[in-house]
Amino acid sequence: IINLGSGKGTSVRELFDILKDQLGYSGVPILEPLRAGEVPQNYITGDKAAELLGWRPEVSLAEGLQRTAKHIRAGKALA
Repeated sequence: IINLGSGKGTSVRELFDILKDQLGYSGVPILEPLRAGEVPQNYITGDKAAELLGWRPEVSLAEGLQRTAKHIRAGKALA
């Protein structure tokens, strides 16, 4: 298993805010307390991918989400 990530923690709220801006969504999130065992942020590094494959992230999370949304809007399936 090889994770692809930047090593920067990202919360669900940060993802919501990025997508809200990119999609022009005007709603507000419904925030609930964390459930037992939930973590406030996920941290995934690409260290193993860098070591084994020479892979390094080339775009930010926001740019990657923007590209994904654009691709979906164009009616293209994600592979």
